[in-house]
Amino acid sequence: MIGLVLPLTACQQTNKASNTPTTTSKSATSQSVEPVAYSDLTKAQQAKVFFKFKALSDIASGDGDHNMPAPLVVDMTVKNNGKQNVSFNLAKFLMFDAKGNAPTVKSAKTGTLKLKPGETQKIHSIFENVSSQALLGTGAFYYMNVDFKLAYYLNAANAKGVDSNNLKSGKAKNLNEKAQEKIASTSESSSSRTDNNETVQQNSASSQDQPEVQAAQTQQAQGITAQEAVNIVRRIHPIDDTTENIGVNPEPTTSHSGRLAWWVTIRQKGGMAAGFHYTVYLDDGSVAEGQPFQPGN
Repeated sequence: MIGLVLPLTACQQTNKASNTPTTTSKSATSQSVEPVAYSDLTKAQQAKVFFKFKALSDIASGDGDHNMPAPLVVDMTVKNNGKQNVSFNLAKFLMFDAKGNAPTVKSAKTGTLKLKPGETQKIHSIFENVSSQALLGTGAFYYMNVDFKLAYYLNAANAKGVDSNNLKSGKAKNLNEKAQEKIASTSESSSSRTDNNETVQQNSASSQDQPEVQAAQTQQAQGITAQEAVNIVRRIHPIDDTTENIGVNPEPTTSHSGRLAWWVTIRQKGGMAAGFHYTVYLDDGSVAEGQPFQPGN
């Protein structure tokens, strides 16, 4: 009987020894992997993180005046299609328009968002008090700065919202790229406009008897025409021509900031008061909401 007991004991010890490495290995693989900040990912890795934004009307935060659209809130959905854990600082998301047609909107959230591979998370109301008109023009959602563009925000209030795919093709991409081309063109032609202005000033004495000619020269030297100003406003605020009128002052006016601008208005047909006012600057075609003489314009 003693001879039988010894082999069994040895076998038990062998099994116990063989189980020990397995337990250690499982413990090692269960350790959590620290997430990588989105801004530290490579471009290829960033491309695997997918963003979607959807704007919703926030009537509860409106002022109760039905003559003005209610502000919007924007929900953000993020999906990590990559192979590494990713983290975001929620306070670093922003809405920004490099052309200056819309005010910058900063994230309303704080804290850290962490995503495991394959994980999707939705952040409600990451942006608040967003103008409905802003989402009809140029601009995009960014993380931290313009190096990390997530999606263009044109038509983010539509039923499906917008997502990262619109950075590759479509109406939003075309609109924003044309805007950037215009900025570059404006910069390149600034010196020639300065020369034109100097020429107008040098010839002012000979033009004193011809005020119409002088005004035309000054207007041409300054930049866009009244019709171009109307067209710019139509792009950011589409109107129903059957029920609304769009108009522009016949002459440029000096804005509160001292820049020459066209004053464009939109009103209901048959109505006396304008419902919307826009200031379109002659020098670069940028747009500000409100009348030219209002503070900030």
